[in-house]
Amino acid sequence: MHQLTINRNDPIPIYLQIYQRFCDAVHSGSVCPGDRVPSSRSLASELSVARGTVEEAYALLTAEGYMVRDGQRGSIISKQLINLPNHQLKQSELQKEPRMQADVTVGNIVPFQLGHPALDVFPRKLWSRITSSEARKFCDIDLKYPAPTGYYPLKENIARYLALSRGVHTSPHNIVVTYGYQGALDLVIQLILRAGDKVWLEEPGYFGTQEAILRSCARAIPVRVDKHGLSVEEGIVKAGNARLAIVSPSHHSPTNVTMSLPRRIALLAWAAKRRAWIIEDDYDGEFHYTGKLLPALKSLDTQDRVLYVGSFSKTLFPSLRLGYLVVPDDLIEKAQTIVNYRDRGVATFQQKVVAQFMEDGHFFRHLKRMRTTYERRRTILTNSLNEVFSDQLNIPHHEGGMNLLAYLPAHIKDRQLVALAAKSNIAINALSATFLQETEQNALIFGFTNVQEKNCDKLCQQLGKALRPIFKK
Repeated sequence: MHQLTINRNDPIPIYLQIYQRFCDAVHSGSVCPGDRVPSSRSLASELSVARGTVEEAYALLTAEGYMVRDGQRGSIISKQLINLPNHQLKQSELQKEPRMQADVTVGNIVPFQLGHPALDVFPRKLWSRITSSEARKFCDIDLKYPAPTGYYPLKENIARYLALSRGVHTSPHNIVVTYGYQGALDLVIQLILRAGDKVWLEEPGYFGTQEAILRSCARAIPVRVDKHGLSVEEGIVKAGNARLAIVSPSHHSPTNVTMSLPRRIALLAWAAKRRAWIIEDDYDGEFHYTGKLLPALKSLDTQDRVLYVGSFSKTLFPSLRLGYLVVPDDLIEKAQTIVNYRDRGVATFQQKVVAQFMEDGHFFRHLKRMRTTYERRRTILTNSLNEVFSDQLNIPHHEGGMNLLAYLPAHIKDRQLVALAAKSNIAINALSATFLQETEQNALIFGFTNVQEKNCDKLCQQLGKALRPIFKK
């Protein structure tokens, strides 16, 4: 890799510049899988930047699979990149700049960061008591490898929860506990996709899903999302023979649109006719605030073509790294085999704590409290943004979700604003960055769930000051 340089006059934050230099080096082949990476200390010294800046870049590279860190042994470019088509990432498929701000940060949570629930109101003392109780029960059998598809009492509780809350009736036997949503997505990719298979992806869509498919052996097919959800008609025209469609029907990420019932029926009909599969990413289905929420897509699935994915990252806390996948009967044995060879399953202890938390009824009470908190925080953020930015932002009302969109005037580009906000340590995201193809749409995406009410006005004023150079033009 040529000597890494940064531009201090560039509005893009330095840690993102470092991130991009490494990505470019991988794309161009100037670094190869297995190559050693400079330590954060030495690179920080070379660039005359804070070590924490390099650590933040390295954290993002690690989270996205470019880099593997091994403690005192140092860091390397991931050897798994060699398994990608043509032995390198396709520059035509991956944009040169990171499409979203990092979902993983070093240190404190950055204001408006996406994907973080209301950690300030999480029942920590209750959780600690349950954790201590389970620790006292720790015995010899807990030292063995975990059950590949998950701790059975947790799977029983998940099955009950899905039946009561999401209209999904399934057996604990069909549930696989995974390392969050990404673990479930990775398992599905290994379960059903072959080289060259086409996959419908929502356009715009969640960057984690996009990156996983772009790095797989499959071919991504962007399919437009409108006010009714994914356009099944467009998907059929573009790739009617696709093997898989990945959707977030309860609240589309990032627009919060709920997929209409006719679209759901059309999607299921296509999958049944083509013997295709659907991943339902129900990451925030519980967080609906007004009107009647449609049950999960899986509840309408009479042909067993939907693989339902849920995650405790959004309902409890992200570092738990627990998700779950509902797998049809004809795939469950293969799923167990893959888990056995891949990672031997998820650690049992945390599963036991979650199982007890659910068994005692705390999970439902926590979700109810979250809905009330989120609706209030969304309203406060909307009012604060309107007050600071006057009529310069167009904030549509949606009935649910964990983020808020603010559309911009045509002459203002959202990525410019994101870069400026990052300088003030504010982690808004650009809607245009969630598209795989070029778009004229520009909007800012705010995560509001972990922004305390007392801080909202001050943060919006801070943001207004940071963005003033652009809005004054």
